[in-house]
Amino acid sequence: MSRAWWLNSPAGSRLDDSVVIADAAAMSASPHPLARGRHQVRTSQRRRLAATFVAMLSTVAAQLAVIATSGNGMGTAFGKMKLRGGQKAQVTTFPMPSQRQPRQPKVLSEEELERLAVEEELEECAARGRWERSLALLEDLHSRRLKRTIRAWNFAANACAMEGQWRQAFSLLSTMENATVKPDHMTFRSVLEACDLDFVNSHHQVDGLMMDIKRHGFLPVLDHYEKAISVMAKAKQLDQATAYYEEASKFGLFNVWSEKGRSLDVRELPTQVAEVVLRSELEKRAVWNAGGKAGRGGFNVLTGGSAKSTALKQKALVRIMEEEYGLKVRLEPAKFGRCLVKNDELVRAGREVAEQTGDAKGVRSGRGNWQRTRTANKRRREVYEKQ
Repeated sequence: MSRAWWLNSPAGSRLDDSVVIADAAAMSASPHPLARGRHQVRTSQRRRLAATFVAMLSTVAAQLAVIATSGNGMGTAFGKMKLRGGQKAQVTTFPMPSQRQPRQPKVLSEEELERLAVEEELEECAARGRWERSLALLEDLHSRRLKRTIRAWNFAANACAMEGQWRQAFSLLSTMENATVKPDHMTFRSVLEACDLDFVNSHHQVDGLMMDIKRHGFLPVLDHYEKAISVMAKAKQLDQATAYYEEASKFGLFNVWSEKGRSLDVRELPTQVAEVVLRSELEKRAVWNAGGKAGRGGFNVLTGGSAKSTALKQKALVRIMEEEYGLKVRLEPAKFGRCLVKNDELVRAGREVAEQTGDAKGVRSGRGNWQRTRTANKRRREVYEKQ
């Protein structure tokens, strides 16, 4: 094979200036000159592509440096780039984002400044329970034709609640309706708190107040139900208190069972509310266990750890279980805040209730009459309270 044939071959014709004639002659002398020539050509092509790519990166880096220093936008930097053949590059211009101007503080009018000053004084009255002064400030806002916001009304209602002035709190609700101001959850909570402090005279107003909450388009929340239950329990209206608890349980507001039904957790509830919860859930569990249903047994009552001298909630709940229901309770130290009611005791209590209600057959077959059970337990509580 001659040297001239190799240079005129397809492989040799693709050689550029980077492949010297000496290399071609050396390749032609090898046993496989065609394969060696193709390999060399591919290597040179890769080198040219790599050099072109490095040049492009250098150009882009230089243009980006110009953009960073000038800040005149991408169009200025890339507009001067030229393509091969003298054509100008088609570049989409993206303007540089402008610096965000700081937000100017809102300029308050003299009326708004006066209103804010009165609301600050109302807040102080709410913290100290100065309900007479808070009502006077509301009238002052009205006389000066300043807007009485819901915040001002809630401060006044809170001041009345701290001193148990439930009549004044109800009067505030009526005044708000006349002033076309819609009360919110905080307003109703303050009124219920005022009723809780004077439960003897105000418990008959709680039912209407709970209806007013719904009438204004709200659903009572957990705080509302806790206050309503507490008022009714203190006033010995246990049936109404239990009804409030059952209603709140349907909405999922009371999640008192934990550990798959093995613990009744009342640690976060007030003592009066915990008593109502215990009676309701204890009666349900007793009827269920007396019916022979599997999967549920005894349970623990969690009252929260405390010192022995201050374990008032634990003592109150143990008294209910032992004296009202006749259950034997295994009491653990007060620092653990837990007591155990065994399954045998619950079954016995459920059957005793069934015998009193005349529904023993239904309880044994698992079809206990819940209303009769509640009526019997109500009679037992009345007998105990008379003693």
